[in-house]
Amino acid sequence: MRLLIKSFKSTLYNDKPWKQNLPTAKEFIVSEQKDFDKEKNSLVLLIDELKAKGEQHNWPKHPIFGTFTSQQWGQMQYKHLDHHLKQFNS
Repeated sequence: MRLLIKSFKSTLYNDKPWKQNLPTAKEFIVSEQKDFDKEKNSLVLLIDELKAKGEQHNWPKHPIFGTFTSQQWGQMQYKHLDHHLKQFNS
């Protein structure tokens, strides 16, 4: 299992986009109506908060993949957001 996790870890932050149509945990599926502007403003605040942390050296360990550098955390968040925005052609 460790070898599988180790081989997969770099795909979280490398330059290759994540594949589309990957499975999503049921608890993350949004089924109710949302206020787009409110959600967009919340996302912008979260991005600003991530940016403000910058080179903070006490990032939490990922529950599965362990430690990442500040740069790797930023790359992962970029890829995650990019992945979802591409779902909606944004």
